[in-house]
Amino acid sequence: MFDKTGTITRGQPEVTNIISTQDFNEEEVLFYAVGVEAVSEHPLGQAIVERVRSKGKTLPEVNDFLSLTGRGVKGVIEGKTVLVGSRKLMQEYEVATGRLEEEIKQLEDDAKTVMLVALDNTLAGIVAVADTLKEDSTKAIRELEKMGLKTAMITGDNQRTAEAIARQTGIDRVLADVLPEGKVEAVRKLQEEYLVVAMVGDGINDAPALKQANVGIAIGTGTELLKLPT
Repeated sequence: MFDKTGTITRGQPEVTNIISTQDFNEEEVLFYAVGVEAVSEHPLGQAIVERVRSKGKTLPEVNDFLSLTGRGVKGVIEGKTVLVGSRKLMQEYEVATGRLEEEIKQLEDDAKTVMLVALDNTLAGIVAVADTLKEDSTKAIRELEKMGLKTAMITGDNQRTAEAIARQTGIDRVLADVLPEGKVEAVRKLQEEYLVVAMVGDGINDAPALKQANVGIAIGTGTELLKLPT
């Protein structure tokens, strides 16, 4: 099983689309999104920050920042409550997203991750981010299949985006919408089904799942955690 970000993909996402609702404009969507994401350490958020910094613009000040693991971020900018994140986050705060549903589905079909932006519980727009596949990902999946091994990808992305990436690589199975704390349970379920599971992951969030797997292969920052006693 492969974690998606930094393993199947490069882990260097870039902003590809900014779309606003009729009540806002693209500059406003980007302004408020970057304000809260500048405090976040998530790679997708940093893609928005890099987009703004590359244009030489100043980042707005954010207050009452809150990171909502696996769902998004929240903060207050210029007196407005800003939410940036997934559908789950919008549902949690009862933000209606129907006005941009067609655009969201199209972007997800293109294997892009969509971050919804809301101001004072009103949808302002969306920022789409794409992370390109590593050059050897598809080849590696094919080699594993030649060996008779089943492949799976686990990600916090929604099902539509995850399936688009799986189609590009030839991965057999997709586990989407999985929060970081749900990865261990996902490994356990695969072990019940297949007995032996190897997991390849990147990042601190993957460390517990890598330990749970029969074989844990760490790429990047998660490596040191695997050296800790269990």
